[in-house]
Amino acid sequence: MRVSSVCAALLVKYIQQHGEHFTKSDSQLNLSSAYQAKTIRDFDTHIVIPEYGFHDVEHYYTEASSNKRIKYIHTPTLILSANDDPVCPVDGLPIDDVLKNPYIIAIKTLEGGYVSYLQGLWPKAFSYDNIVVVVDYIKARLKQRGVSKD
Repeated sequence: MRVSSVCAALLVKYIQQHGEHFTKSDSQLNLSSAYQAKTIRDFDTHIVIPEYGFHDVEHYYTEASSNKRIKYIHTPTLILSANDDPVCPVDGLPIDDVLKNPYIIAIKTLEGGYVSYLQGLWPKAFSYDNIVVVVDYIKARLKQRGVSKD
C-alpha cells in the first residue's frame, strides 16, 4: 500500500501543478476530490474514470488489463510477477489461460514488485537474486534462435 500512496501523492501534486489543463476538458472532473486521493485507486476514481468515460474503476481496470488478451499470445512470452506488486497484483493473473498457452512461461516471486525488483524500502542497488530466471529465459531463447551457444 505504501507504493500506492506515494504514487497517489505524486499524481495529486501533478494535478495541483497542472490543474488548469484538466478544467478545460469536456468531462466533469472534481479536482477537489482528486486532491484528497490517498491511493492510485482513489486517483483513478476521481480523474481517470470521468475523464475517459469509464463506468467505474473496475470497468477501467478490466478494460486496461491484458488478461483477456493472454489467450491470443503466439510469441514466446515471459510473465514475471511478484506477490508484493501493488500495481499489477499477482492474483489478477488468469492462471488457467496462462497454463493453457504453450507460448507463455509465468514466474511468480515473493518479492520484487513493480519497480525493477529492487531490494528494501529505500534500495541503493539492483538485486539480481530474482532476475536469474529472466537471464536463463533470454539465454534459452537466443540459443533456440541460434544466436548463442551457451
